[in-house]
Amino acid sequence: MTENESKTEKIAVRLPKKHLELMDYLIANHEYLSRSEIMRHAVKEFLEKHVPALTEKLKTMQQARQSMAEVENIEKKFMQK
Repeated sequence: MTENESKTEKIAVRLPKKHLELMDYLIANHEYLSRSEIMRHAVKEFLEKHVPALTEKLKTMQQARQSMAEVENIEKKFMQK
């Protein structure tokens, strides 16, 4: 097992036959080396597109949780008095 292989995991993906035929065409025309390379490229582009928005949403959720915790702490202090 190569070092690169130890950093990856194998998954199974079902795709329409037409998509596979197009992928094979790209491979036959030396655009990509393999279906795996095409899939890695597609996933990388997808994540590059969607991760920034997801990161922003997660930050907002974390800030909301912190605000809620602060409110709960204030309520506890006032309830004790």
